[in-house]
Amino acid sequence: MTYLSTLSIPELASIIGLIVTVIGFIVTIYSVGRSRSAANLAKEAADSARVRMMRFDVATGLTSAISMLEEIKRLQRDKSWQLLPERYGTLRKLLVSIRGAYPHISEADRSSIQSAIQHLANSERIVEKVIADVDTADVPKLNSRLSNLVDILQELLIEVKNREGGSDGN
Repeated sequence: MTYLSTLSIPELASIIGLIVTVIGFIVTIYSVGRSRSAANLAKEAADSARVRMMRFDVATGLTSAISMLEEIKRLQRDKSWQLLPERYGTLRKLLVSIRGAYPHISEADRSSIQSAIQHLANSERIVEKVIADVDTADVPKLNSRLSNLVDILQELLIEVKNREGGSDGN
């Protein structure tokens, strides 16, 4: 205590200032660490929300694709050939978008979607030939293939929806 009593007021103020500065520096470092943690948590939440939105978009797209396939089957049964090429084209574009938009689709599912796209292109060519009176169409065979595509897309839809509450699937 004798040392402190020998200090002048400016020296004492300097020591107190040093102590306050060190405490302030420690508090600042702690606050920066907390801010960094909060920023990381916010980034993780944003990434998670982005993945959930992609899954929702894919699920919506798959649901639309399944509905379009059912409509195409009905139009083929009714022999409404003139309407079909546009429907086939729109459906292929939708499947291409789904395949490219969601990076968490497995390679097997990507392959299934690619096969569906190719099958739709082949079916569209058949319909174009029917419209041009160059060929006839085996509607039950065409619709059977489309039914298989519906099953594949329905399975993928269920898989995507099941991942909603789970991991990214990486």
